Amino acid sequence: MKPRDVQTTTLSVDFGAGAPSEFCIWHFGANTTRNGYDVVFDSVSARAVMAAYKEHGVDVMIDLEHLSLDDSAPNYDPDARAWCKLEVRNGELWAVDVRWTPDGEARLKQKRQRYFSPTFRRDPKSGRVIELFNIALCAMPATDHLTPLVAAKAK
Repeated sequence: MKPRDVQTTTLSVDFGAGAPSEFCIWHFGANTTRNGYDVVFDSVSARAVMAAYKEHGVDVMIDLEHLSLDDSAPNYDPDARAWCKLEVRNGELWAVDVRWTPDGEARLKQKRQRYFSPTFRRDPKSGRVIELFNIALCAMPATDHLTPLVAAKAK
C-alpha cells in the first residue's frame, strides 16, 4: 500500500496514567483536521468500517509514524507497537483490547509519541470513513480540538 492510497488523521492521548487499553479513534460526526478536510464518522461509516474489519478477520496493527505502510520508503518499519480490536460505542469508533509491545509501551511512557493517527480510506464526496487500515503512534497531530483519552495521575 502506498501512502497516496490512504489518508490519516491524529487524536491525542495523555499517557500520565500509563498505556491505554482502549481509546476513541473517531468521535461521531465531523472530526476536523489540519489536512484540509473533515473526517466524518457516522452510522454509515460505522457499518462500513466494521464490515471491512470483520471481513479481514485480524486485529488492527498500531505501528510507528505510519512507517509500515510503504515498503519502498527509506524508513520502512513493519514492526507493530501494539494490536487492538475495533468496537463502535455510542456512535464512536474505539480501539479496544489494546495490547502494547515493549517498544510501544516504552515510547508512551517516555512520551516520544503522544498521539494516535488512524490510516483510512474515506469517500471523497461525503468525507465518510469507509475503511480503517491501521493506527500509528505519532508525534505530530493533525486533528483539531483534541481531548486526552487517558487521564493524567493526580499529584
